[in-house]
Formats: sequence, C-alpha cells, structure tokens
Amino acid sequence: MRSRKKLTFYNTLFGLLQQLVAAICGLIVPRLIIGHYGSSVNGTISSISQFLSYITFLEAGVGAVVNSALYKPLARKDNHALSCVVVATERYFRTIARIFLVYIALVAVFFPFVVSDQFSWFYSFSLVIIISISTFAQYYFGLTYQLVIQSDQKLYLTSLVQVVTLILNTVIVLICVSLNVEIHLLKLISATVYVLRPLFYNYYVKSHYQIDRSVEPDENTIKQKWDGLGQHIAYVIHANTDVTVLTLFANVKIVSVYSVYHSVIYGIVSVVNSFTNGIYASIGNLIANEEDEKLKDTFDLYETLNFMLITIFFTTTGIMLLPFVQIYTAGVTDVNYERPLFAALLVLAEAAYCMRNPYSTVILSAGHFRQTNRICYLEASVNIVLSVILVYQFGIVGVAIGTLTAMLVRTFHHVYYLSKHILYRPIRKFAKGLLLCVLSVLLITTIVNTCFPVHAKNYLIWILYAIPVFILSVLITLMVYYLAYPSMIKRIFRMFRNLFRR
Repeated sequence: MRSRKKLTFYNTLFGLLQQLVAAICGLIVPRLIIGHYGSSVNGTISSISQFLSYITFLEAGVGAVVNSALYKPLARKDNHALSCVVVATERYFRTIARIFLVYIALVAVFFPFVVSDQFSWFYSFSLVIIISISTFAQYYFGLTYQLVIQSDQKLYLTSLVQVVTLILNTVIVLICVSLNVEIHLLKLISATVYVLRPLFYNYYVKSHYQIDRSVEPDENTIKQKWDGLGQHIAYVIHANTDVTVLTLFANVKIVSVYSVYHSVIYGIVSVVNSFTNGIYASIGNLIANEEDEKLKDTFDLYETLNFMLITIFFTTTGIMLLPFVQIYTAGVTDVNYERPLFAALLVLAEAAYCMRNPYSTVILSAGHFRQTNRICYLEASVNIVLSVILVYQFGIVGVAIGTLTAMLVRTFHHVYYLSKHILYRPIRKFAKGLLLCVLSVLLITTIVNTCFPVHAKNYLIWILYAIPVFILSVLITLMVYYLAYPSMIKRIFRMFRNLFRR
C-alpha cells in the first residue's frame, strides 16, 4: 500500500514537472519559428506532423490493450507472462515501423502538392523525411518498453526522460535560430535529440526486467487490439482532425493560428492530467488485484480532484488565453491570430476531453474495449463530419464546434456506461460535480470581469493579472466544493500533505 502511494506521488510530481516543461517549451519553440521563419513554415511543420501521426491508426488500440495485459504479470512478478506480452508487442510495433517507411514515402511525395502555393516540392519533400525520423525510432526501438515502464507504475521515469529531451531540444532551437540555421537542418538536429528517448527506454527495460526473448509470443494480446480499435481511432481523430481539415480546406497560415492556441491549451490539458495520471496505474493495479471497494473509493477521489482541477485551470485559461496570444504574436502580421470565439470553443472542448478521463481510465483498465467501441466510432464520425461541413461556413471556428460536440457525446456516454456496467454508481454524482464546476466558473468570471478586467500589454503585466486570477479560481473552487464535499476535500488535503511528508 505504501509503495503504491509513493509511486503515485512520484508519478504525479514528475508528471507535473514534465507537463510544465512541455508547456513552456511548446510555447518557446513555435514562437521562435514563427518569428524567424514565418507562419507558413510553422503551419507546414504542424501539418506534416499531423499527417505523419496518422500512422498510429495501425496501432489499432494496441497500447491500451498491452497496458491492460501487463498489469497482472508485473503485479505478480510473472516474468514468463511478461516476456510473452513484450515479445509479441515488440514484433507488432516493428512491423508498424516497416509499414511506416512506406507511408513516409507516400506523404513525402504527395504532401508537397497540398502546400505547392507556399513552397517548392523538394522543400516540403525533404522536410517530411526529416520530421519522420523520430516517429520511426519510437515504433522500432522504444514504444514497447515505454509501455512496460508505464504499466509498472514508473511514469516518473518516462516523465524525466521527456523533460531532459524537451529542454535540450529547446536550447538547440534557440541556438539554431540565433545562428540563422536553415529550417531543415534545425529539424534534423531536433529529430536526433528525440531519438534518444526510445533508445533509453529500450536500454532501461532490458537492464531492469528479466525479458526472455526466446519465449513464444502471446499473440492473443495483439489479437485483442481490435477490441481497443474504437478507443484508438477516436483518440487519433481527436488529435489530428482539426489540423488536417484546416490544411486541406483552408491554408497553412490558419494551421499556424490553430497550433498556437492548441499548444497553449494542450499544455493546460497536460498539466491537469499530470495531477491524475499517477492514479491511472494505481487503478489498473487495483483492478488486477480485485480490490473493488478500494477501487470505488479511489475513483470518488479521482473524480472530485479532476473536476476541481478542470475548473481551476480551464477557467484561468479561458480568461487569460486571448490576452496571452495577443502578446505572444505581437509583431506578426502575416495572419490574424486574434480569434476570441475560437479560443472559447477550444477551451470548452478540451475541458470536456479532460472531464471524461476518470471514466475512460476505469473503462480501459477494466478491459471494456469492445463494449465501448460504438461510441468511439460515433465520436470520431461526429468530429470529422461536423468539422468538414462547418469549416466552409465558419472556418477555424467550425472545426472547434465539431471537436466540442464530439467530446461532449463521448463524455456523457462514458459517465453513463461506468455507472451502469462497472462501478454501479448513481449518475447524479457526476451531475453534481458538473453543476459545481459550472457554478464555480460563473462566480470566477463574474468577479474578474467586474473587479479587474484583464488588459495586458506585455508578459509582466499579463503575469500580474494571471496570478490573482489563478488564486481566485483556486479559492472559489475550493469554497464551492468544500461546501458540497467537506470530507472529500479534507481527504484530498490529507493525501497531498502525507505524500509530501513521505
């Protein structure tokens, strides 16, 4: 028990560190590229990355299925079962890596025609090849071993590796821009840095786990990927639809606008998730050990904490996002970056995405992939169809509406499914948490708009506004949730106090 809590603490702490570093680096690097190379180059890089990421369709949900399959062997220290899963998974991912080489060639040949009005064919072709290097290395060398580390409740280790490579890459980009290095060479050096991640995961697992590579691979694990296909497709669509639709039906400068807003909000999503990601592996461990009562108790805490974090961080983001973008893109005149309605819709969409995390976590950890596939297909369909239809009428706002609608559809379904088929808890618990969230948001925004509306002209003034807005969000949220759940809030305080003491 103590070991589980200790690992949860380390996972949460290092996960938070990783997301903070990722958020900061994710803002510095695009701004350097926009300022030095222009919005078209930044948008093209974002578009290439999104098109290449469609190769993850071939994962077919293997990641979630493998995580679920690894919990028991790791909890019971069954090295033979662990080896069977690892060997089968590695074989599968290396097959994907080989297919990826063909996919890279296709993207490299045809993508340049999409942006032919901006860049030459060879310019875009070579950029695709360079950007693809780190993704190929991930599949061929490291993804299997990353899953082993995460399933063994050692997310802190992968977080630390991410922190080191993110900082190193940012420093390299800063140096390259200051030396006026051509964008292709800059991305080649960055790709080399990110190759270090899978190589480290490969080395660590082979050094710390007794993997017998001569065993017969457990092909049943891979066959179960079809059960997780719906979950996987929905995730890929969520991560890639908006940029793809804008690339095909708008232009790469609008993609650059989207990427600026998304990088900020994605940083917030990551920070929120980092507080609760440490609980993910613990829930899988509880399910593997059939500790049902402890599972329900942990879920109640997980749900309440998640609602509070969403309220605090996304309300602050909703208030401070547009002023930040205005400062961030000051002096950039090749495209309009001030999009208040788009900003509001994207914040709501990603808040809805985070809101379903506790429910998705239990569903995936319990192995209920096949039972929830239909809603995942529906989410993906709604996202694509609405985004394509609305982009013609509303542009970048249209894709945000499509994303928000899709997120709400699946979130509400997961709440229903968990209540009726796994934890057997009343849906009113979710409704109460959502109501408290909405009430807190209304109180915070009303006070800010009435007492100190935000008008920031530089980063220092923005920070001087952001700090009191964040503090107010924390205080109002704590007050509202304490009045509704006094014992739960006390328990959350005790949990963090005890974790930090250890």
